[in-house]
Amino acid sequence: MSSLDGWSPLDGWDGWDGWQQRVPSTSTLWLALTHTRERLVAPMPEQGASAVPERPACGDAVFSLPEQTRVQLATMDLLSKFRVARGATAREVTVTDVDAKHLLTLSAPSDEAFTNDLPKVEAWATQRSERSAEILNQLSYNPAFWSVILPLSPQRTPRTLELMEVWVAVCSYLVQSCKVLFNLPRPSQWSPRIQPMIAVPGYSTFPGGHAAESHLLALGLTELLKAANGQATTARIETAAGLMKALASRIAANRVVAGIHFTLDSDAGQQLAEALLAPVMAAGLQNENAGDSVYAQLWQAARAEWMPRDCTRAV
Repeated sequence: MSSLDGWSPLDGWDGWDGWQQRVPSTSTLWLALTHTRERLVAPMPEQGASAVPERPACGDAVFSLPEQTRVQLATMDLLSKFRVARGATAREVTVTDVDAKHLLTLSAPSDEAFTNDLPKVEAWATQRSERSAEILNQLSYNPAFWSVILPLSPQRTPRTLELMEVWVAVCSYLVQSCKVLFNLPRPSQWSPRIQPMIAVPGYSTFPGGHAAESHLLALGLTELLKAANGQATTARIETAAGLMKALASRIAANRVVAGIHFTLDSDAGQQLAEALLAPVMAAGLQNENAGDSVYAQLWQAARAEWMPRDCTRAV
C-alpha cells in the first residue's frame, strides 16, 4: 500500500470524475466493446414486438446525473436566489435575495483607508517563505485543507464535497459581480514596494474572493453538522467549527501575505459570507418533501452523510 493511499488517482481527489477515471482509456477499448456486443447479441433471438414497448426504468433524476452536471445545476439553482446591484451611491453595492430582502451593503473603502492598510500588506510579506506552500496550494479552491479537519473523502462524503463546490462557485460569482461594480486597484497598483509573489488577478481587489469562499465553507459546514445532529452542538462540532473558522481566516490572510489583497478585502469577504449563510441554509430546506430544487436535494443528501448512525456490526 502506498504512503499516498487515499490520495492516488484511483482512490482520492483525482478520482472524483467518476468511473471513467477507473477504466483504462485506450484506443482499442471501443473495438473490444464492439466485438463483445457482437458475440453476445448475435446468437440471441430477437424479442417479439409488442404493441406497447416496455418502458425501461429510469434512475434518480438528480443523483443519476454526472457529478459535474449535478454541481452545475445546483449552483444555478442557488445562484438564482441572489441579486447584486449598485447601491444608493456609486461607492455602494447591495446584495439581496430573490425577493429583494436586503442581505448586505458593501461600501468601497476610501483612498485613505487603502493607504493606511498598505504598511500592513508590506509587513506581512515577511511571512512569504513560511507560507509559500500554502499560498501556492490555495491558488484555487482546495478541499484537502478542509479534509484534515473533517473526515471528508469522495468515498465517505461525496455529496458534501459536491455541496462545497456549489458554495464556492456561488460565492465566486457573487464576489465577481461585486468586484466589477467596485473596480478598485490591487495593493501592487498602489505601491511598487509590494511586489506580489504570485500573478496579480486582472480584476478588482474588493471584496476578497478567497475570504468569502473560505468563510462560507467554514460557516456552512458547521451549520450542516448541526442540522445533521438535530441542531445540537456537540464538543466535536464546536472544535471543528473553531478550527474551520481559523482556517478560513488563514486562507484569507495568505492572500494578503502574497501581496494581492488588502486586509480590508478580507474583512469584506467575510461579511459577505456571513450575510449569505442564512439564505444558503434555508435554500437547503426548500421543498424538502417536494424535491423540486436540485440544490435542496444535494444539501439534504449531504446532511444525511453526517447523521449519527450505528457503526457496529454483528459478528
